[in-house]
Amino acid sequence: MLLFSNAAKEGYRGDYESFSENKAEFLWKQAKYTYIPKLLVMAAGIGLLGSQQKAIMEGASEYDKTNYFVI
Repeated sequence: MLLFSNAAKEGYRGDYESFSENKAEFLWKQAKYTYIPKLLVMAAGIGLLGSQQKAIMEGASEYDKTNYFVI
């Protein structure tokens, strides 16, 4: 666990520095690359994007939906 602790620490440090420099830009990028794609996956899964996308999402495993962006 300690083997990769420096990488995690540096990631948190970079996030903190980016947030400190420009809060709005950091939050927009966070939403654009993290939250919006997951919301689209959820919308496709419940059928808001059409029956074809719902069928695709139903065919994907829970593992794939959790760890990857299903397209």
